[in-house]
Amino acid sequence: HVPADYPTISAAVASSQDNDQIIVAAGHYKESVTLKNRVLEITGQGSMQGLLIEGVGGQPALTQTNGFLRLSKVMVKSSGSEAISAHAAMLVVEDCYVSGGQSGISMHDGGDLTLRRSVLCRCRKHGVTVGVRGRVVVESCSIFENTEHGIMAHAASSSLLVNRSRVSFNGGVGISMEGGVQASIEDNDLRNNAKGSVHIGACSQATVVLGSNLT
Repeated sequence: HVPADYPTISAAVASSQDNDQIIVAAGHYKESVTLKNRVLEITGQGSMQGLLIEGVGGQPALTQTNGFLRLSKVMVKSSGSEAISAHAAMLVVEDCYVSGGQSGISMHDGGDLTLRRSVLCRCRKHGVTVGVRGRVVVESCSIFENTEHGIMAHAASSSLLVNRSRVSFNGGVGISMEGGVQASIEDNDLRNNAKGSVHIGACSQATVVLGSNLT
């Protein structure tokens, strides 16, 4: 438990064993948490609105390399390039609020992201950025008021599934796909983005499925 047993989330991570659950009480945690080759769950205790992890010194609030992390019931914020940075990792984000940074969540070097019932908003570029070989599933989320795109997937060999989500009021398009991205975009509200609902580049025309979206 943080802070009952450990004063910071980083201290709890350093002392944890794989498959542990780290339970974080309400508070404002100014730290940049780093995980490498770990299998962990970090979950907030009580209301998400009372728990903020804020990256320091322009660093992401959370950086994950390899391994598996389930993050739930927390608010995450950074003034740097990314609020959450994942590298060849498996990441599940549920019931979270992510803001700030150039991108809310960025996937690098492949890996898998599952994003459920979460908010990604007010980032200086994109809500979600999907890198090469990244595989991303977005379900029942709200992605809004990001300066550029809600979701950007412009890398080869990446895949994107978005359903039952609201991707609206972004400064670019709701979802932008280039470079042969494989995608299924269905049952979403994609209205009120400044430059349109969806952009599909020439290389992705044959690999993107659109259905039953509000545009």
